[in-house]
Amino acid sequence: MFLKLKRISNDYKRNVEQGIDDFCNRVENLFVSTYFEVVFFKKSFTWFKPISFLKESGLRIDRVFECEVMVPPGKTLTIACKYQVFGDRGTYRAEYKFDSVSQHRQTWIHVDRYH
Repeated sequence: MFLKLKRISNDYKRNVEQGIDDFCNRVENLFVSTYFEVVFFKKSFTWFKPISFLKESGLRIDRVFECEVMVPPGKTLTIACKYQVFGDRGTYRAEYKFDSVSQHRQTWIHVDRYH
């Protein structure tokens, strides 16, 4: 689907991306204001990927936050959020824990997969 948007015109694709950016702005502002003391927010971007599940095709759209965790050694940072999946009435909770084990720079990567 996203490739079809690109074929229509680059302006159309840009407008779709801008609409998603505008929609996500409230969530990003809430995240930054909630965790500004322990997380340095660098940037965000939207990631698109075609998916299929049980012979159903769709488009997965993720909003990615690039941040630097600023937790002193020996401490754990927990970040949690609630989310909904389009077309599903349920509310889900995601929780991420970051442990700081030394003065050395740590890299944390989380990949959420649809199974």
